[in-house]
Amino acid sequence: MTASRRRFSQEFKDELCREVINTSKTIKDVATAYG
Repeated sequence: MTASRRRFSQEFKDELCREVINTSKTIKDVATAYG
């Protein structure tokens, strides 16, 4: 059985990267907030 991977648009990934860079949040915090 293979696990299905969720796919995210490049815009969504870019937005999350900007949030990590522009705030003091860690990558883990942002990832948890967005599921």
